[in-house]
Amino acid sequence: MAKPSLVIAAGPALFAAVVAFAGCAPPAAPLEPSVSSISPPLVFLARTVDVHLAGFATHWSDATTVDFGDGVTVNRVTAASATALTANVTVAPGAAVGKRDVVVSDGAVREPFKATFEIAPPIKVTLEGVEAQGSIFTLHADNLDLANLFDTTSVTMGFFGPPVFVNLAIAAPAGAQLQISSVTPFAVDATVLVDVNAPPAVADLDVVSGPPGGAQTHFPAPAALDVRARAAAALPAGATRGTVERAFDSSLFAFAPPAGAAIQDLDARVSGAGPVPAIAVLPKSGAFADLLSFGKRATLVSASADPFSVVYWDNSGSSGYDFTIQRVETAAAAFADSDPANDVRAGATALAALPAVVTGATLTSLRDHDWFSFTAAAADVGRSLRVQTVAGDPRTDTVLDVLASDGITSLGGPSNDFDFHEDFTSAPLPAAGTYYVHVYASPTFDANYRAYQLVARLQ
Repeated sequence: MAKPSLVIAAGPALFAAVVAFAGCAPPAAPLEPSVSSISPPLVFLARTVDVHLAGFATHWSDATTVDFGDGVTVNRVTAASATALTANVTVAPGAAVGKRDVVVSDGAVREPFKATFEIAPPIKVTLEGVEAQGSIFTLHADNLDLANLFDTTSVTMGFFGPPVFVNLAIAAPAGAQLQISSVTPFAVDATVLVDVNAPPAVADLDVVSGPPGGAQTHFPAPAALDVRARAAAALPAGATRGTVERAFDSSLFAFAPPAGAAIQDLDARVSGAGPVPAIAVLPKSGAFADLLSFGKRATLVSASADPFSVVYWDNSGSSGYDFTIQRVETAAAAFADSDPANDVRAGATALAALPAVVTGATLTSLRDHDWFSFTAAAADVGRSLRVQTVAGDPRTDTVLDVLASDGITSLGGPSNDFDFHEDFTSAPLPAAGTYYVHVYASPTFDANYRAYQLVARLQ
């Protein structure tokens, strides 16, 4: 009988069998140190925070360094253990947003953590309207950083004025103004006014929350505005038609008046009850800081050939409709205010011909009074005198009255004082003779705003 053969495995198989028989495992390969987690994984621009890192098979110490990339400054690194680090970092307002690598270096050992750390703006900005030269549009900013809420502190200006949010501001690029209308801890609403000559460019915004001179928190929004160049359409005398295609769109117009003095009456008109038309009128500078008028109608004094810009805007959110701007130009006689000699009726500036415009008028204080006179002929009896104060300065707060020859009897006045500037039409003139126009400061007059112009005409 043949004996059974014995097969002996050689090489690695034999080694494995022997090891298995002996009841022990082969020596393990050295563990590769790595970063296993990072918290928080997202940090906002313009913030200083502690970032916690956990490692695997690491040997971290206070001498370990962490690199978060450009725009992130590491203020200090603290090792809680060989596998736990805390890095205190400051993210610059202009750091590039998006995901990036983090690299931990422990001597010659580099431990990258790929695309695991994100930098983001602390606000989300939504715009509605045309971002262009000579425009008005809306801005809404949602606060994404709930660890830092917006400061809602406000005061009310005047008796019925809108709230002013004294601890919140929005830094805007050259040529743009932002008027804040509403603030909650979580959102800001504002209107953006872009000058006609604002530089066309992509620009950053920054919401700054906190008291001026105190602790403030910045909420940068990189490339939030994209102001485009646009040319103004002509606005000749007569009716000019335009279209609002999208909600909060604006349209830009311009006109150059004749060289002599004239009254410019503008009226924005729409059909239907939805739209709320308004026109902003700017002087030659094209700057909203020099705004002359804002509303459905405007009356202006033109005393030279300097152009005016007109921005049509509807803040109701209506869209898909046509509008018309009617411009009427009336030649007028120009007069200069003789202030301060006309602080009393006896020194009234005579308006020798109507229609008349008075340029360069001022009210220097709450006690200042300006007087103007004109002589009505027999043919003027039964007609009314319409007088208006116009910019000048759009915030010069005036009151108007038309008085009989005794300088006391009012012909239906004074004006209602509902706005800064006044538009008052007298009762019919009862007889030929001298009449007076009395301009004086409203009780809410602010001496920082003094200049006005006067328009007077019979109708």
